[in-house]
Amino acid sequence: MHEDRYFSVGQPTILVRDGGIEDYDPPPVGPPKVGLVEVRNTQPTDGSDLSRADHGSAGAVYDPKAAYWAAVDSAAIYGGVS
Repeated sequence: MHEDRYFSVGQPTILVRDGGIEDYDPPPVGPPKVGLVEVRNTQPTDGSDLSRADHGSAGAVYDPKAAYWAAVDSAAIYGGVS
């Protein structure tokens, strides 16, 4: 029914994935109709694929001009603070 279904301790969960989009669907009743395929994690587990938000290559951490305009947009949409 779905491309992927998550399992926990060998039991199907309600979390499924189709086309990269995750959703919820109760697991079907009874044993699976096809053999299960275990997917191995191919990503590094030592954190070498992560980068810090404050690293120079991440760009500006805080942009005062963007923060100002975000506050103006918020006030225009939701009203001022009372």
